[in-house]
Amino acid sequence: MKLTQEDIYFEDMSEENAVKVFQDDGYYKYKVRVNRYENLPKDGIFANSPETQFVAFLTKTEQPIGVVGFSKFQNFLLGSGIHIREGYRKSDGHPEVIQLLLDKLLKEKGSKTMVVAFSNPQAKSRYKDNGFDEINEEELPKEILDEINEAKAKGTTVLQKLKLNNWWMTLKHGNKVLIYRR
Repeated sequence: MKLTQEDIYFEDMSEENAVKVFQDDGYYKYKVRVNRYENLPKDGIFANSPETQFVAFLTKTEQPIGVVGFSKFQNFLLGSGIHIREGYRKSDGHPEVIQLLLDKLLKEKGSKTMVVAFSNPQAKSRYKDNGFDEINEEELPKEILDEINEAKAKGTTVLQKLKLNNWWMTLKHGNKVLIYRR
């Protein structure tokens, strides 16, 4: 059965509460950012800026099936990742769930600029499939660039930046910046 917007509802909450909601439902694979970000600094802005998570629940069962969110840093939003519960992923026959989460994220972020660092190539691909475009990397605050350069030294190769109405995304591989325009 393909899930649609009518099959789910969202609740806004802190990251700690989002993790608790999944754990209370017997699911322990969604973790706080400091435990998910392997290459980003554990004491950095991506892992510790105050965040808002949007948890997707099945309307019929009230089971949490996915979460997406962001934190705030200066005038930017920092993506805090997408997590889809096992059983509701593309590999489980639910390719639509990631799009439902992305739609919610883009709606909630409004016109703010968002920076997202990816370790999952499938998630990165999905953002690209939504059609993003080039920006100048120098537009990012020094603190964000420093953290991304530290992560790059540990193996994270992607940086993405989104802006609604004129969406942009920067993928950083070594010294190359790849751009996608919608």
